[in-house]
Amino acid sequence: MGVAGTVVWWWACAAGLVACCVWFGRRRVWILALAALLGLAGQGWAVWQVVAARGLEAGLNATTPGTPLCVQGRAFNVGEATAEDDGGDRFAPSTQRFRVDGHVPKAAWGQAQIQLNVFWVRAPDEGLTVEEGDQVQVCGLWQPPFGFFNPGAGPGWPQVALKAAVGSIRATRVSVRSHASRLWPWRLAARFRQALSHSFAALPLDRAAFLRATVLGERAAVSADVELGFKAAGATHALSVSGLHLAAVAALFFVGLRWLLLRSLHVATVVRVRPWAAALSIPAVLFYTLVTGEAVATWRSALMAACLFAAYAVRRAPALSASLAFATLVVVAQSPFWLLDVSFQLSVLSVCGLAAFAGRLGPKAAAEGGWWRRVWVWFGKAMAATMAAGLVTAPLVAFHFGEVTPAAPLGNLILTPLVELVVVPLGLLGAALAAAVPALARVMLWPASVGADATLWVASRFAHGAPVWHVNALGAWGTAALTIAAAAILGAWIAQTSLRRKLLLIAGGLCLFAMLAWVQRWWRHQHSQEMQVTFLDVGQGDGAVVQGPHGFVAVVDGGGLGESFDTGARLLTPYLRRQGISHINLVVLSHPHPDHALGLFSVLQNFVIDELWMPASGEGPAHDGAFIRNLRQTAQARGTRVVEPHGFTRDGLSVEPFGPWDGDHIAAPAGLSVNDASLSVRFAFAGHAIFFAGDLEGPGENELAEGARSLGRWPRSDVLKVPHHGSRTSSSQELFDAVGPRLAVISAGRGNRFGFPHAEVLRRYERHAVPILRTDRDGAVQLSWGRKGPVTATCVRGPCPPL
Repeated sequence: MGVAGTVVWWWACAAGLVACCVWFGRRRVWILALAALLGLAGQGWAVWQVVAARGLEAGLNATTPGTPLCVQGRAFNVGEATAEDDGGDRFAPSTQRFRVDGHVPKAAWGQAQIQLNVFWVRAPDEGLTVEEGDQVQVCGLWQPPFGFFNPGAGPGWPQVALKAAVGSIRATRVSVRSHASRLWPWRLAARFRQALSHSFAALPLDRAAFLRATVLGERAAVSADVELGFKAAGATHALSVSGLHLAAVAALFFVGLRWLLLRSLHVATVVRVRPWAAALSIPAVLFYTLVTGEAVATWRSALMAACLFAAYAVRRAPALSASLAFATLVVVAQSPFWLLDVSFQLSVLSVCGLAAFAGRLGPKAAAEGGWWRRVWVWFGKAMAATMAAGLVTAPLVAFHFGEVTPAAPLGNLILTPLVELVVVPLGLLGAALAAAVPALARVMLWPASVGADATLWVASRFAHGAPVWHVNALGAWGTAALTIAAAAILGAWIAQTSLRRKLLLIAGGLCLFAMLAWVQRWWRHQHSQEMQVTFLDVGQGDGAVVQGPHGFVAVVDGGGLGESFDTGARLLTPYLRRQGISHINLVVLSHPHPDHALGLFSVLQNFVIDELWMPASGEGPAHDGAFIRNLRQTAQARGTRVVEPHGFTRDGLSVEPFGPWDGDHIAAPAGLSVNDASLSVRFAFAGHAIFFAGDLEGPGENELAEGARSLGRWPRSDVLKVPHHGSRTSSSQELFDAVGPRLAVISAGRGNRFGFPHAEVLRRYERHAVPILRTDRDGAVQLSWGRKGPVTATCVRGPCPPL
């Protein structure tokens, strides 16, 4: 599952913790002995979780997509299905979506407690409806989890590792065994969320979508323009219900409840107001967490708030560091895999920055000076908090997303208070009142609507004026070094003179280490004498990166899973950034079908690219389709040359297009389908070659063989990218005769609805004694060879099958 560490590392840590426990126990330092014992227990729990997750994955690998099965358990997260729910699939409007937490009898993954997404297309006359908390039995056809296995991207199925979610069921039969109590908290939260969401329908679509995202966590309906504005402002966290949202709601609820209790003279004279307000705030905070979808960052904030309120309730001084440690331990105890989750990492790290530095940065409060002095102090403290949280999380953001937003201090200073202190409280209060009195919905939501409108306007200004710098992230060690260096710089700012010099030396040394790591990777990339071809796991589609000698880079196709999932932005671009690539020599589009082309828009927009090759009609560019024209315009706007494919050689690497031919130049002759007109390309280096055949089918493969015979140029290659994802209409005898492969790679999606690769195609390669690697089974496949030696293969999901 991509878990860091080896068996030796686990045993070494365990031995060290046992030694610490014994050593501190013999010296009667019971606190540290107990801490070592708890650490040992936590490590044992983590090992157990890792073993369980690996066993679960092994069971998933042994289960064929489309297998009939039944699951029994409790339904939760009940709602309507969207395209985001299962990898971009389209669902009928009547499709109900919910999760089932329970057991699957007689499944390959055993009797483990698992979760399954259920998609149930109800008949028009269907009277049965599943509600939150119902005990149900669901039967249908199983589909694997929607996830990807690519180099350096962490667990391929994060939902398997984090939540034991083992995929989805297209339900054919649903029965409710028992209904949950009307007072069950999750059921109350679901109904309250539905009522609030319905209240926002009284507003214009853009404001309603924005309020649903910020108040309820329903981010799917937010437009791309709004996303871009918050990204440019470095305030993406404010666009959904984050830990900061919940902290603001908790603080406002506590202050408001205390104010109400103080206004009640009878209550104020009988009880202590602050402890009671704190105690009553705990269930309110936990309930709001259930309402907003229980994201991990929200749970972390809710647990911290509950810990702080509990301290107030028992009349103790609250400790931010202790509450953070408690919340982190509770979340990690649920699953140690949360440590790999980027939202959890950013959430914890930002709070650490705030707790350690925000209070001591900025101007100090003064009893005198008038209102302008108080405004200056507030502004300075806000800037200090933004800088503290932003600086320590910037390396992690660059590592995970490959982006740096220089306007983040100003953006967080403006947008975050607008959202947290204006939009969320007014939206939550207004929606609650509107749900109680629907006739006055517009009046109740008017203040929230005005706040949302102002926030969206500010975000649009950032979208038009603030840059988003795309960077090549350092590796894990370089990122850790920069994070510690940022903390050391902040510590030096507030430290005494003697300590300041030491902290600055530490920060300088860590920055130098990170710089050397970056230079070393750049040098290795620019002076490489090897060839590496990576077939990325992009789901159902094609996407490959070719890295040649002396820094040569080519991208062949970019995948595409529809509008709801941008493979270029979420898979291809991050992989290129992780490889330290900022300049691409060549981008090749085999043919303009979405599963090959949609991801290339992000690549063209985010990298410096020399040339773009695309298939063209025999009648010239003026007769290209709309998709090709849009891609050409995107490339030309970024300074990329769109040229006719042509062969060339660079540093021993030969790149040669092989059709389709229209006379003596490469273009699609009349009569060929889009698939058969695929632009095929051969890369050859150091005695080995790889042939990309696009989505050629029988006629196109025949045209390829005829062109090779007539021109005397054969696409002989050791490796063949199997055309059309292993469709039965491809991989004809003509293709085998023309290419003569010794290894084949199929790029296809797990459980794809086409059934690729087809069994008869696999048998054809078996008859020709050509071993096959597959992205749906093996994850991303990397092939590499140098100026001497054979082609070696690496599979992300474990050892490659014997070749």
